[in-house]
Amino acid sequence: MEEPLPEEFDIILIGTGLTESVLSGAFSRIGKSVLHIDQNKFYGGNWASFNIKDFDEFIASGGIVEINRKEFDPVALVTEDETFIPVSSQRQLIKEGSLICNLRKNKVTTASPKDVEQNQVPSPKPTSDNDDTTGSQEDQSLPTKIPDNSAPKPNAETIETNESLPVAEVTEDDNKSCGENVGDNDAETKTEEPPSPVAMKDEVKQTYKFPSFDEFYDQWRRFNVDLAPKVMFSRGKLVELLIQSNVSRYLEFRNVSRTLTLLSGQDHLQPVPCSRADVFSSKFVTVIEKRILMRVLTLCANYEAHPEEYEEFEDRLFLEFLCSKRLSEKAQQFILHSIAMVKETSTTIEGLKATKKFLQSLGRYGNSAFLWPMYGVGELPQAFSRLSAVFGGTFCLRRNAVGLVLNTESGKCTAIIDSQGQKIKCKHLIVDESNVPDSYRCEFASSVSRAVYVTDKSVLASDKEHVSLITLPPDGSRGSVRVIEAGPQCCVCPSKYHLVHALLSSAPNNDNQVCNPREKFKEVEQILFAGHADAEEVPQGGDAESTDDAKPHILWSSYFDMMEDGVTRDALPSNLYVARGPGMELGFDKTMEEARELFERICPDDEFLPRAPDPEEIVFDDEGYNTESNGARVEESPEDGAGADYVDDAEDLREVEDGDDAPEQQPVAEEDQPQNEDDQNPEVADA
Repeated sequence: MEEPLPEEFDIILIGTGLTESVLSGAFSRIGKSVLHIDQNKFYGGNWASFNIKDFDEFIASGGIVEINRKEFDPVALVTEDETFIPVSSQRQLIKEGSLICNLRKNKVTTASPKDVEQNQVPSPKPTSDNDDTTGSQEDQSLPTKIPDNSAPKPNAETIETNESLPVAEVTEDDNKSCGENVGDNDAETKTEEPPSPVAMKDEVKQTYKFPSFDEFYDQWRRFNVDLAPKVMFSRGKLVELLIQSNVSRYLEFRNVSRTLTLLSGQDHLQPVPCSRADVFSSKFVTVIEKRILMRVLTLCANYEAHPEEYEEFEDRLFLEFLCSKRLSEKAQQFILHSIAMVKETSTTIEGLKATKKFLQSLGRYGNSAFLWPMYGVGELPQAFSRLSAVFGGTFCLRRNAVGLVLNTESGKCTAIIDSQGQKIKCKHLIVDESNVPDSYRCEFASSVSRAVYVTDKSVLASDKEHVSLITLPPDGSRGSVRVIEAGPQCCVCPSKYHLVHALLSSAPNNDNQVCNPREKFKEVEQILFAGHADAEEVPQGGDAESTDDAKPHILWSSYFDMMEDGVTRDALPSNLYVARGPGMELGFDKTMEEARELFERICPDDEFLPRAPDPEEIVFDDEGYNTESNGARVEESPEDGAGADYVDDAEDLREVEDGDDAPEQQPVAEEDQPQNEDDQNPEVADA
């Protein structure tokens, strides 16, 4: 976009990550003039979701996007009482990126029954780079659910592929079985009845288990691959903010319906019993373990009312506290790694708080503590950006700041100079870490290693599709690994595929750690997967797909490190704020806390994201529109029953049914929940 923008705004935000987008919506909602720019051609920054071709391109470029910049001298736009602070280039936050596609490049055409009868198996169709006619890329717009921008065909130089898999052939034995003469002595050979066409067709199908490279990338639009996969606590700060602000109307969700872990000494995943129904129906804990586990979970959910139970462990490890409650080692692992999800070095208070947070979210929207946003986490920044645009925010992609203008006397940032040579004044400036001026940059303090896999089936076979949260406890030098698996019902991949995200926290300056992120996940791959798609062929005598406990194969994978905390915050001007990246946290609480804190520093007397009206609540008059005169009012909703499985018996609270029987609900505003049973229409997708 090269059109000139207004010359002054109250707030300028650079980068469309989640924190910046929440703030953009909050400032626009209270009437501030907001300019929101991003050098990328997509929304979300390091929180974005991509189709698989755009993801390939993003990782191959290291996350650096080239933009068209006018040739001009920015210093010429600065006055005598101002100082120019350059932003020389976009900072690279994605490092050590690699892409691997394990699929053969040729398309395999399965023989029809007629072809089999006539011994004419079609040859594989040759493919070329010219077969892709998807066109050029376009900007993604906010209202879209599935990005419809086209992308270039993946570069074969940046994606490792496998070209050595076998191609269907008709052998001499096959010809004999069909009754053809292959020599002079065949006339004396007893003629056998040929197999049926259906049987031959099934045999040809068994030869190929995996799709081809072209078949895989033909469905590129159906993928939504997250840079920062996370789940939402049902009682977390993000869900509460979505309800409060009415932004939830722009989004859809699914329950994270399965929590899995790897128990010590085992080589396969086990479901974690979380709710009361899960605990007492679990086959992996004994009757005595179930009773002790329920007693401990109930205590954790109400620990503040019983300080005598943990006061001697306040300064000791949470693991020691669990041991003191006569929990088995198996039950300790369930609580420590999959319910509290804290480190083994965490204190008792930290563990109790984390466990209570989990249990409070359990049962609010079905038998689960978490929600997963449909189409990926990248939908969240777009939803808040849409709110900002509705209330007058100005958005401009493919535009960036080449420098900041500081007032020499006050030291505050008074303007930016953008890539089109325009000087735009502002009262406050918020940027992400990739756009921090050179003089405020320092070495990165932390990083998150990421692996993304496309597999041919789920990591744990089931009769229905699940969104799974998996925790692999630390083992030796490897830290705890968090894994999220989603399937086609989440609109993140085509049918017959699953998308698996793995995250591992690491310190970038630790010389004792493996630098290559691909090497870091080798042990994880051995636990979760049967291997890469080029490592195994389907046996001629059987169908490997029919084995329920078979592990999935990796069809496509990507590995990279996401760098963080590379800003000298103490040296920043008082009205310049830097938003943090996604981090390793499972949920969004820290991001929401940061957004609220920055908002209150800038606008301490204003409400943070008040509820936005629905279209039917807006009344137009001569002065514009308002929502005060239409009689709309907010009704308090009854208790939703979240965490009721572990309500202390001593407390006088309403009893609810187990989470298995509770209807799943859309996280709409509690005050707007229908009062008539006939009006109830839950919109959370059935898990």
